[in-house]
Amino acid sequence: MDRYDLVEDPVDWFHNNAVWYSEDDDCLIISGRNQGVVKVTRNNELVWILAPHQGWGVAANGLDNSDWLLTAVDATGNAYPDEVQQGTTESPSFDWTWGQHAPMLLPNGNIFIFDNGFNRHFLPGEPSFSRAVEYRIDEAAMTVQQIWQYGKERGTECWAPIISDVDRLQNTNRIMHSGIVFGPTSYAKIIEVTFPDASVASEITLQFKNALSDGALAWGGLDLSYRSERIYLYPR
Repeated sequence: MDRYDLVEDPVDWFHNNAVWYSEDDDCLIISGRNQGVVKVTRNNELVWILAPHQGWGVAANGLDNSDWLLTAVDATGNAYPDEVQQGTTESPSFDWTWGQHAPMLLPNGNIFIFDNGFNRHFLPGEPSFSRAVEYRIDEAAMTVQQIWQYGKERGTECWAPIISDVDRLQNTNRIMHSGIVFGPTSYAKIIEVTFPDASVASEITLQFKNALSDGALAWGGLDLSYRSERIYLYPR
């Protein structure tokens, strides 16, 4: 597949960063940072593609991958304008994920994702935001609806263009983990918010020392926080 709209990298063209097993239908949900989120069967057949529509087309096997693209719809089931579908702009009630990480299925069947905001709307280098976002996917209609989000209102304060995580806690609260926020002093944020009203229940800022850093943006060259998990110290 020749699609380099988000990142011009023919070697690491997909950049798989997470896999979630869908037990109900024996499928895999796979996050490719440089393309989008895809669902495939055990036989490696596409079920859907959750990604901006720009740039998709015929793959090396002769199949048109755009046939599996989900159409973004609002709460009434109406499709958003073409510029939203393509990903060149957003709606107040919908945006795609950009350089996403850590998709997971929720008990209600929806998908919960960390949207990094990397090259959002195909604008490399522009300041953006990261968010935790929940989508509802209708596989019969091949549509996707945005249900809930948190983080956009925090702006660049929580913008982590790489790594990061989301989680749902047993009490239904949500975790948004920005793995590294770049700046004069880089840091990570782990924010727990209530659901659905998104009030901050707790917030942790990890200030990185970069004691062994050589200044290069590379693995081992700087401190970062890849994922986070809530673990209780004592049995509950």
